Amino acid sequence: MVRVLSVDLAVDLFRSASPRASCIDEAMREIAKHPAGGVLVFLRDSTMSWSSRYRDGLPTASPALSVREHGVGAQVLRNLGVREMIVMTSQPKQMRALEGYGLKIVGPPLSDE
Repeated sequence: MVRVLSVDLAVDLFRSASPRASCIDEAMREIAKHPAGGVLVFLRDSTMSWSSRYRDGLPTASPALSVREHGVGAQVLRNLGVREMIVMTSQPKQMRALEGYGLKIVGPPLSDE
């Protein structure tokens, strides 16, 4: 079981009031229930810092991962030995081209919403 998240420091570290606030806890519970265990990967938003998003009044929702960040996440999973996975996601349509990294989704994505 795999869950990849973009880091949102204000929510993840400071537990601010956000729909995403319980996302990490829920992912950890689902991974713990899975017989084979799983992986939770955090990727940094490469487009701007969390402080500039909040300072500039941009939406407080976590940013979507870019194609580049999907590639970094795929490389992290490969380095951890993941080849086949069940994916926890709130955006199933964004999981394309993973097979190009040697990763295979072996079940329907689990929604984490």
